[in-house]
Amino acid sequence: MSEEAESAENAGWFHCGKCGALFGAEMGAGVPEVCPVCGMDPVVSHSEVVFAQAAGEAESPQKSSSGFNNERSQRSSKRSPGDGKGWLIPFVVIWVLVLVVLAVAVKFFQGSGDLTEGAIDFGNQESKLLAENLHLLKDEVEQYFAEGIPERRTEFVLNPGETLRRMVGFEQANQFVSAEEEPERLIAGVIETPRGKGIETVWKIGTSRKVEALFLRDGEGEWKMDWANMVRYSEKNWPLYLGGEGEDLAEFRLLARRRSGDLSGNVSSVVLLGPRMDHPGEVGASSPEVVVEPDSRVGRALTAAFRKREAGEGVYGSEAFTLDPRGMIRVRLRLLREGESEKSFLIREVVACHWYDFDDLGLED
Repeated sequence: MSEEAESAENAGWFHCGKCGALFGAEMGAGVPEVCPVCGMDPVVSHSEVVFAQAAGEAESPQKSSSGFNNERSQRSSKRSPGDGKGWLIPFVVIWVLVLVVLAVAVKFFQGSGDLTEGAIDFGNQESKLLAENLHLLKDEVEQYFAEGIPERRTEFVLNPGETLRRMVGFEQANQFVSAEEEPERLIAGVIETPRGKGIETVWKIGTSRKVEALFLRDGEGEWKMDWANMVRYSEKNWPLYLGGEGEDLAEFRLLARRRSGDLSGNVSSVVLLGPRMDHPGEVGASSPEVVVEPDSRVGRALTAAFRKREAGEGVYGSEAFTLDPRGMIRVRLRLLREGESEKSFLIREVVACHWYDFDDLGLED
């Protein structure tokens, strides 16, 4: 073989990563120090050579990325089509396993809390307020029900001086929940009320009872329960009032069901039902049909409240209403009972479209 032929056999092509030129150089002599065109090191990054070695595709770290590519193309023609990618298989398998492990870990830690805490987004102020107080509020509920008499329970309620009188009368006439089992939280969320931020909670006690407790801050910044909302307090006993006993004019916390409406969907009559404190999905005694003038203040308020309910929206962002019977709304009403042998009822005022112990209507203006 002539010297010229031997030189040609040992020659290879290199690609300059800086200027893109192709130039010939002797194979096996290592990476050329400079490109004859631009005069710079033709290798962009020596890590490329190291990676090729780790992948089993390079024999020497001294070969340039261009020389490596030229030699690899020659070897690949002698292999089966899948051999050149064999090193990718374990890499892909390991990467998939890592992703699976991460996904399982995230799912585990998200679900490791209780029902409400696992769904909290701790990135906003409402969630932080809720997270900081959940355990405290649970203790408040437990202690409240553990106390046997109203005088001791006033420690946990808003406006205890005013509320005690109502508590004593109500608990004498009504069977009250006692906590023989640890309360389990079903709903918890921050709502915006005219008295500032409140924390709405619903607790399951025993096998079927559910108790709603709205917490608001008192004058000293302590969280206290809205007792009237929790027990659905009314001035008179609803079944006895329907039967004709007591004064004819009184205020009640009730559930309203639309009985009829006009062509525009405005309420023209309703039926009023007594709520149950510890079984929110059930109702008590029902009134006869109560006629409403659609264009009156009462009619407009009831229509707006029903539309809000039908849209799946709660007053002040509340979610507790979702446990109420379908299609019914919460109302605080001033009712007038009329008639002797046959009783009829007139709604004198819609005090509020909720059961909270403040008189804001709870509807958008």
